Amino acid sequence: MEDTVQSTTPAITYNRVLPTEHAYLGTSAQELSGHTRILPHHVATIPLLPLHDIVLFPEHTLPLRVFNPAYVQLLTEEADKRPHTFGVINPLSSSNWVGSIGTTAQVRSLQQEDAAMKILAKGKQRFTIRKHWLHAGVHYADVSIIDDFESLHLPKNAFVFNDLNCIHHYEKQPGTRVVSTGAWPHWVYAQYDLSFLARRARDMFKSLFDMQGNAESAMPDNEAAIVNAYASANPVQFSFWIADKLPITTEQRQELLQTHCAAYRLRLEIQIMLTQGQLLCNICNRLIGQRHHVFSMSIEGPRGTYVNKHGYLHQLVTIQHVQNLSLHGEPSTDNCWFPGYAWQIACCDGCGTHMGWCYTATDATTQPNIFWGITHTG
Repeated sequence: MEDTVQSTTPAITYNRVLPTEHAYLGTSAQELSGHTRILPHHVATIPLLPLHDIVLFPEHTLPLRVFNPAYVQLLTEEADKRPHTFGVINPLSSSNWVGSIGTTAQVRSLQQEDAAMKILAKGKQRFTIRKHWLHAGVHYADVSIIDDFESLHLPKNAFVFNDLNCIHHYEKQPGTRVVSTGAWPHWVYAQYDLSFLARRARDMFKSLFDMQGNAESAMPDNEAAIVNAYASANPVQFSFWIADKLPITTEQRQELLQTHCAAYRLRLEIQIMLTQGQLLCNICNRLIGQRHHVFSMSIEGPRGTYVNKHGYLHQLVTIQHVQNLSLHGEPSTDNCWFPGYAWQIACCDGCGTHMGWCYTATDATTQPNIFWGITHTG
């Protein structure tokens, strides 16, 4: 089935803060404050939470419903400790996790619900597993924290400019002469300058919303300003932000998390944005949608992580138009991740794989009237 519904008003009127609140988890959660930063290269012992097909990046939100009795007991016993820290990994093998790279997460709120624990956590620091063991049903590991601090610029004396305002704008401009005083031409050094790479990745990411004059998916001015500021102020963290928001496979996300150097990570992201223009079914490779129809229904960007009432996590990309999907079941507002919408299951026409959901506004004045949340794509 091809979605041919076109919004009558391109502007988004929906309150895009709502999905970030994860209100479906309840409103009586205990809020936790505090922050613990483990020193880079320091070895710490932390509990591990293995989450298959989920990759957590630093500073990104992770909602959870934990049903495992051992982990529920662990969280309950440590309810008075500040802050709760655990490690999240996407296990690449069933047993040997030594050498795997994951991200520490700190609990920001938690709430007991019958036999389950509802949690909102935030990713903090990347780590490498040095030793792993199982105790009383809980995974533990000695982890070494990865140092993600990197110099933002190359030395100014690597180049001679006739216009010093262009010191970090390697693109040739009229009237600007760039002379390398190093062993390599200026464009080689540019591939390792975080500020230059962050600006290029930022511009390419923003263009994903503006391709072919697509006003429906254009990035709002306030969000564009945030992206601009983020790319300039913290290119290392911006490389993680881009990695989290791109509509890519779990394998690609894991590769970006494992990339130790932010410059290489940004270059990989630029290459992904240059070469990948379609969303495909990850089972039969049937075309599902075009990447220039991806847009943000959340102020946190076009991709977010949500948890259903059974505890299953979904990393969802929001998109305006799709094709080759069929709808199943009746629309429902129960446990909806986007308050004000009703969801309906969407499956691939080719192989029947569950691809995500179609969301229809319960109020006819809400824009967009309809959009799609896609979860299993290649």
